[in-house]
Amino acid sequence: MPFSKVLQLLTINRLIKPGSEFYVHRHWFDQTAMDVLLDCDYLVAEKNRLYRCLDYILPYKDELCKYLKAKWETMFDLKYDVLLYDLTSTYFEGLCESNPKAKFGHSKDRRSDCRQILIALVVTPDGFPINYEVLAGNTSEKTTLVDLLTKIETQYGTARRTWLMDRGIPTEQSLALMREMDIEYLVGTPRKLLDKFQESLLDVEWKQVNDSVRVKYLDDQGETYVLASSKSRMIKERAMRKRKIRNYLDGLKKLQGKYYRDRDRFLKRLGVLQHNAGSSKKCVDLILPPEGEKVSEDNFKFDFNKAIYKAMIYRDGTYFLRTNQKEKHGVELWQQYMLQVNVEQAFKEFKSDLAIRPIHHQLEERVEAHVFIAFMSYCLQVTLRQKLRYSAPGLTSRAVLETLSKIKMIDVHIPTADGRTIHLQRYTQPEMEHKILLDKLKLTLPKQSPPKIYKDQIEK
Repeated sequence: MPFSKVLQLLTINRLIKPGSEFYVHRHWFDQTAMDVLLDCDYLVAEKNRLYRCLDYILPYKDELCKYLKAKWETMFDLKYDVLLYDLTSTYFEGLCESNPKAKFGHSKDRRSDCRQILIALVVTPDGFPINYEVLAGNTSEKTTLVDLLTKIETQYGTARRTWLMDRGIPTEQSLALMREMDIEYLVGTPRKLLDKFQESLLDVEWKQVNDSVRVKYLDDQGETYVLASSKSRMIKERAMRKRKIRNYLDGLKKLQGKYYRDRDRFLKRLGVLQHNAGSSKKCVDLILPPEGEKVSEDNFKFDFNKAIYKAMIYRDGTYFLRTNQKEKHGVELWQQYMLQVNVEQAFKEFKSDLAIRPIHHQLEERVEAHVFIAFMSYCLQVTLRQKLRYSAPGLTSRAVLETLSKIKMIDVHIPTADGRTIHLQRYTQPEMEHKILLDKLKLTLPKQSPPKIYKDQIEK
């Protein structure tokens, strides 16, 4: 049984109904028509063969990425002059002591109790993935850019590209390197950098992007800095901050009313409250009981600091961007930066639709192969989505897959008078909605297989 068919089986499973290799072997394969579609028997889903396939596929990753890029250029005339870059994490079930990349780190899944890996992904504004890397779970986001940047430039050639990134990824050194390599970028920056340009921006007029967003920009030493203010974002951030402060103050009040003999136990509880409050804890001044004394209302006090609160909410709803692109104004740069949501959508599909988390594999090669399978499934999903944009706008990839899943494959066994059995393998007649979808996507169902005749037995 060729491993190419095993790989197709695993990729389709990850796209349609994600499950483990054992689930494919024990349950899923029997419930599908994959044996007919792949023209194979049950051996394709043999458990050890499924796992063995994972051991063979990783060397083909970069070759596949090149092939897909060329294929998408032909199919959809895609452009790669703007690339989006971001990282996400996915966590493990188990200790994974034999995997050097399974480390504790900042979890974007809110599972700091589990070891994890990081996935660095490069996609186009339409969501088509160019390449990805699997990194150790404790890797700093700021150290990942240069290596992947060099790889993309080497693999696909030097071109006039613009890289869009979130504020946590680029460093001053990596941005300087991009300027030396004549690579354009548009990146978010920490809001504290706004202090440097605060006075200069006061003299610049706002320009309206839409009813909710306005921008102002200025040039400084070969770079353009953009300050954007979003009314809807400001309302959301202030509501979140108020809720956190209210919960923090309520927790402090309850903490103050309790009698703690053990000061260490009191500090642990206080630490939990401060962790949940996040940066909003800065708005409350604390007076802690001296070491060695019992906690009471007399030596533990807190007070809301209005000045710090006003300074924090002043920047709610603001974004501060920087770029080395020329001849683009603030409105254009803001609209371009909003394309960053597409890489976030890609991560959402990886984690929700394709169920890449949690990872149950323990070996490093198997873990990376698991990510590779999910990557190939995502490539199928985004290709289907792009085809729908041209032929059936308004439909999602998941909706189409769910609709087509209503076409069933059935086995019909007809006994004859001479003791033989006729076996017919037939799929159900497509409904009108299926016919419309197949026509729009220019797809055809496979031919119905010819009948088989068995003597004195019924095939099982």
